[in-house]
Amino acid sequence: MSLDDIDKIVHDSILEQGAYPSCIDFQHFPKSVCTSVNEVVSHGVPNNKILEDGDYLNIDVTCYYKGHYGDTSAMIMIGHVHPDIVKLVSIYFV
Repeated sequence: MSLDDIDKIVHDSILEQGAYPSCIDFQHFPKSVCTSVNEVVSHGVPNNKILEDGDYLNIDVTCYYKGHYGDTSAMIMIGHVHPDIVKLVSIYFV
């Protein structure tokens, strides 16, 4: 799966629920979600990168719904991630 695939899935889901993906065109951001892979610290732009075993990914979703903004993020580990990353995620993203 690519980061663009994730962006499309999240984009479609937000719209199906009657909300709007707030990231689109915020300070010229071109996508619906931020996807930060591995060493990317924050607000990575989805692209055609295919996720691989050992990657770790933060997905940041912000949407507008019925007059309110909501923002959340999740850390996802793909396959066999380095033990130091697993520890970091388990401590800071509980």
